[in-house]
Amino acid sequence: MWRSVRVGKGERIMFGTPVKGLRAYLAVAGGFSADPVLGSVACVVREQLGGFNGQGQRLAEGDELTITTPSHGTSGSIQAEAPEQERPDYAAPAILNLLPGAQVADFIGRSLFEAFNAEWWVDDRADRMGVRLTGPPLHCRTASMVSEGISLGAMQVPSDGQPIALLNDRQTIGGYPRLGNLTPLAASRLAQCQPGQSVRLRAVGAEIALWEHRQFISRVR
Repeated sequence: MWRSVRVGKGERIMFGTPVKGLRAYLAVAGGFSADPVLGSVACVVREQLGGFNGQGQRLAEGDELTITTPSHGTSGSIQAEAPEQERPDYAAPAILNLLPGAQVADFIGRSLFEAFNAEWWVDDRADRMGVRLTGPPLHCRTASMVSEGISLGAMQVPSDGQPIALLNDRQTIGGYPRLGNLTPLAASRLAQCQPGQSVRLRAVGAEIALWEHRQFISRVR
């Protein structure tokens, strides 16, 4: 993990059961080649969009992925490794920065206190669409509302009071009140949390969230 390797013909790469974190990512020199759907070659199985054949199908035995040849030639012999200090520690406590907003003022005071002071647990009902958190029920004075656009990291609270953080494959609109919005880095951190793992929410302002994001971007470039 966290390094480049040269894979020869006939060799096999295997992923085992996650130990730290939940998702692993595989990149190849030149990138995978596929016909874009809605401007992306990502695969959304639920909506049957994109992917290697444009039909949003899961990979099956015998399927083949096409790789684009890098413009700078083969880089198979170049070995690179991410510095130790840049590798996220997924075993560390997950503290998720959240920008309060939307209907946050409609939640009762006790619920607001518990939202940012109680411990939350990642439910097993979690996928690329969203992650449900379990903990003290949050009560909102807003009983119904007109559906609004949903952004990455939006924290919706349905009638059962258990918040749902919406991720990459989220729906486009939603009609539940929102506690706020996770920052992009917090949404990425939550996506690596395994079911049963505890997390905490931390309210931050736009200035801090922007500074944090700029610091991250400056490190990865």
